[in-house]
Amino acid sequence: MRDSEDPVRVLHVDDDADFAALVARFLEREDECLSVVTEPDAAAGLDRLGDTDVDCIVSDYDMPGRNGIEFLEAVRERDPDVPFVLFTGKGSEEIASEAISAGVTDYLQKETGTDQYAILANRIRNAVDRTRAERERRRHLDAIETAREGISILDDDGRFTYVNQAYADLYGYEPDELIGEHWDLLYVEDDVDAARDDILPAVEADGYWHGTTTGLRADGTTFVEDHALVATANGKLVCTVRDVTENAQRKRAIEKLHSTAQIFMTAETEADVGEVAVEAVRDILDMRANAVHIYDEETGRLMPVAWSETANELTGGESMPALDPDDSIAGEVFESGEPRVYDDVSTAPGRAADSTRVRSEIILPLGDRGVLIIGTCEVGAFDETDVSLARIVAVHATTALDSIERARELREERAFIDQALDTIDDLYYVVGTDGGMERWNDTFRRVSGYDDEEIATMAAIEFFAPDERDRIRKAIDDALTTGETTVEAEFRTASGDRIPYEFTGSRLTDIDGELAGLVGTGRDVSARKERERRLKENRAFATDLLTCETPEAVCDRTVRAAESLLEFDAAAVYLAEDDGLSQVAGSGTVGSDGADAAHTGIEAAREAHRTGESARAVADDSESAVGSALAVPVDGRGALALVSERPDGFGATDLELAELLVSQTEKALGRLDRERELRRKNDRLDEFASILSHDLRNPLNVAQGRLAMAREECDSDHLDEVEGAHERIEELIGDLLAIAQAGESAVEMDAVALDAAVEECWGNVATRDATVVVEAERSIRADESHLGQLLENLFRNAVEHGGQGVTITVGELPGDAGFYVEDDGRGLPGEESSQIFETGYSTADEGTGFGMSIVEQVASAHGWRVNATEGDDGGARFEVLGVEFVAE
Repeated sequence: MRDSEDPVRVLHVDDDADFAALVARFLEREDECLSVVTEPDAAAGLDRLGDTDVDCIVSDYDMPGRNGIEFLEAVRERDPDVPFVLFTGKGSEEIASEAISAGVTDYLQKETGTDQYAILANRIRNAVDRTRAERERRRHLDAIETAREGISILDDDGRFTYVNQAYADLYGYEPDELIGEHWDLLYVEDDVDAARDDILPAVEADGYWHGTTTGLRADGTTFVEDHALVATANGKLVCTVRDVTENAQRKRAIEKLHSTAQIFMTAETEADVGEVAVEAVRDILDMRANAVHIYDEETGRLMPVAWSETANELTGGESMPALDPDDSIAGEVFESGEPRVYDDVSTAPGRAADSTRVRSEIILPLGDRGVLIIGTCEVGAFDETDVSLARIVAVHATTALDSIERARELREERAFIDQALDTIDDLYYVVGTDGGMERWNDTFRRVSGYDDEEIATMAAIEFFAPDERDRIRKAIDDALTTGETTVEAEFRTASGDRIPYEFTGSRLTDIDGELAGLVGTGRDVSARKERERRLKENRAFATDLLTCETPEAVCDRTVRAAESLLEFDAAAVYLAEDDGLSQVAGSGTVGSDGADAAHTGIEAAREAHRTGESARAVADDSESAVGSALAVPVDGRGALALVSERPDGFGATDLELAELLVSQTEKALGRLDRERELRRKNDRLDEFASILSHDLRNPLNVAQGRLAMAREECDSDHLDEVEGAHERIEELIGDLLAIAQAGESAVEMDAVALDAAVEECWGNVATRDATVVVEAERSIRADESHLGQLLENLFRNAVEHGGQGVTITVGELPGDAGFYVEDDGRGLPGEESSQIFETGYSTADEGTGFGMSIVEQVASAHGWRVNATEGDDGGARFEVLGVEFVAE
C-alpha cells in the first residue's frame, strides 16, 4: 500500500483553462498528497511528460488537435504503465470502448456538483496505488530471479505458481514447464507419501519446515537437496532449495551420461538407441555385461537389438536370446513397468535360465518399448548409486525411443494433415520470414493457376495486384510482430482474375520459440461481398421508401431497387383494383414487342395474389420468349412479377431477395395507409379538441369563478361538493384532451431505450409505495413522447388498482414480439379484460376511465396492439405487440 505521505504528481490536460484550474484546486483540497499541473492540449501535455515525472494523467476527450484517445495512444507509446484517466463531458459507449481498447486506466464522465472531484481524486489514488504496487511486485520478482538459491511458490493445491531460474535449473526444467505442475513431480515416488505425512503437517502446525530431501530431476536423476518451506498468510508455500550432493564421482558419471543424451537423440532406429545405451553402461558405468531388448509386436517377444560382448559370453551362445514376456523376469519388468534389482538372481523364481552364471542383476523398463538388462557374476555387486546411474541411461534411452516413435507418428500425421489440407476449400499457406512461399495446399495451387514449381519461386505479395501490395506487406509484418492479422484483399490468379478473399495469418515459431514465418488461410468472400452489397442496397431502398408519398412512387422505387439487386429482363408491380390487378410500375421487356413478358408477368402476379404465396415457374411453351418467372405477393394488395428469358433465371437466393424487397414495399404501403387514416382522424380530433379547449373549459372557468365568490359570501358544505365536481370535470377534460392529442399528433419514430424511458416515466407518476423492476435493456422504434404517455398510464393503472406495495415489472416478450408491463396486484376479473380499453370505463371511484383508452390510442398510432391478460403472479399484465426492436 502507498504511504499516505507519498506525493502524487498529476497532469491534467483540458482545453478549458478555468475548469482545469477548478479541478486542480478541488483535487488538491481532497487529498493534500495530490499535486496537479495543467496543460491546454495534448501537444503541451506530451511536452510536459518529456520534462516532468508524472504519476497519473487526467485528460478531457474533446480538445483541439489530438482528442483524448489520440493523446492516450501517444502516451502509451512512451509509457505503457502510467495511469491515464479519461475525464470527459462527452460520454458514450463508443468513446468508452475506444478508450478501453487504447489502454485507458479509468473512465469518468463529468457531472454537475463537487462530489465528482472526490470521486476523481479517489480514482487517481487507486490507480497510482495499483501501479506502484505492481512496480514493487516486479522489483521483488526481479530480486528473486537473481537469487542463487532455488525459490518457488506453491498455491493451496500444491501447484507451482512461480519458480525462479535457479530452482528450475536444479530440476532440469524451464520455469514455464513447472508452472501449474504439482510438487510431487519433483519427488521420487517413494518420498511423496513421506512428504505428505510428515513435512506438510509440520508446516501447517509451525508455519515452517527445514530438512533434507531427495529431488527428482526431469531426466530421472536424483540429488540431495537442502529444503526449506515457509507458509504465507494467504495459504501459499514459499520453497527454497539447494543441491548439497557431495559425491563428485557420481556427479562426473552423471555429467558423462547427460552428454550421451545428445547421442541418444541422434539415433534413428531402435537398434541405434540400443547400441548407445549398451556403450554408455559399459564404458561410463563400467558395467560390462548388459543388453537392450525391444518388444516386437509381430512375435510378441522381447527381441535383443544390442548387447555387449561380455553379455554374450555370459549367455553362452552366439547371440542374445529373445525373451518371452510371460516366462521371464525381464518380461515381468516390461509388463509391470517396475524396475528390479537382484543381489543373486539365481535364487529368483521366473528367471529365464536355471544354469546362468549371472548373480547380481539390474532390470530397468524402457517405457512400453523394452528393457535394459545389466548383470555380473558377483553377488551383491550393485549399490543404490549404480542403480541410480543405470536409471539415467534408461531414462535417456526411453526418451530416444519415444522420440523415434513420435517422429514416425509425426510423419504419418504430416501425411494425414497434408491430405486433409488438400481437401479443404480454403487456401492454406505458410509464408517464410523472407516473404517467400514455404507451403501451400492443392486449393491454393488450383485457384492461383500456378503449378508447384512456380509457386515455390514466388513471394506472397506477388499473388496480389500492385495497388494492394503495400497493404499486404503491412498485414504480413503485423502477423510477424503482433502474432496475428486479418485482411481482406483480392487474390490475383495467373490469368489475371481478381477474387475477393479474407486472409488470416498467425505468427509461426519453431520448437525453440524463434520466428519461422506465418501460417494462414484464405476464404473466398465473393458470395459474402455480393450479399453485403445487396443488403446495403436493400437498406438504402428502405430509407428511400420513407420519402415516397404515394403508392405509385413506392411501386416505382421497388422496381428500380429490383434492378440493382436481381437479374431479370422485365419486371412489374401490380396492385389490386375493383376489376382485378393493374400494373402500377414496370421495367424492361422480353421478345420483340414485350407481349410474352406482359402476359407471363400478369399471370404470375395473379396467381401469387390469389394464393398469397411466392412462386417460381419455368415456361413450357418453347415458342415463347419467356424462359422463367418469379412472383411475390404484396400483402394482399397485389404482387411483384419478374420475367427472364432464361429457363434458370431465378434461384432460391433470388426468391429470398425478392421477398425481402417486397417486405419493405409492404411496410411503406402500410405506412401510407396509416398516414392517410391518421390525417382523417386528425381532422375530426381537431374539432373535438377545440370543443374541449374552448366550449367546455370556458363555462368551467366561469363556474369556478362564481364558486370563489360564493365562498366569500357564505360558508356551506355544498360548496365543497361543487368544488369537487369542478375538479372532476377538469380531470375529465384533461384526459379527453390527452386522447385527442395522442391521436392528433404525428408519430415521429426514433430509437428509444426502453429502460431509460421506464425510469423517466416512473418519476412522473405518483407511485406511493409501489416499486418498478426493469428487465428490458434494448431499444425500440417509437415516438418518445407518446411512448411516455403509454407507460405513465399503465403505471398509474397498476398503482391505483394493484393494491398496497405493488411491484411492477417491465420486460421483453419472447421472439422480439414486443414488451409487457405486469404487476403482482389483484389482477383483472374476467369480465374486465374485454372492457378495460373502453373510453370511460373504470373500477376506481375517482378514476376517469380514460387512462387505458389513451394507452390503446398511443399503441394504435404506432401500429401496435395491446392485450390485457393475467400475469405470472396473478396480477394484471399488458402486452404491447408489434413493436420493432432496434438491431444492436
